[in-house]
Amino acid sequence: MPKDRKAIIEDLQNDLINNRCEIGEAIKTMRKSIGLNQKDFAKLFGLTVNALSLLENDKSNPTLKTLNNIGSKFGFKINFTPK
Repeated sequence: MPKDRKAIIEDLQNDLINNRCEIGEAIKTMRKSIGLNQKDFAKLFGLTVNALSLLENDKSNPTLKTLNNIGSKFGFKINFTPK
């Protein structure tokens, strides 16, 4: 049985907190959780398909603005925390 979107995002939050996944994998998981292809997801967030592909494959570093823009739609807030 496939997980629902809420469970997928909760698992993703735990993976990110515990450094078990990279940003690119997280972005791809978010995209797939809402059933969008790269073209539609890129358009939604003002990215080119090429830029999104590079992000999802950890070949490019997203700006904080891009991370916040994407993350906020999935309940994430980008911030700095003390060690």
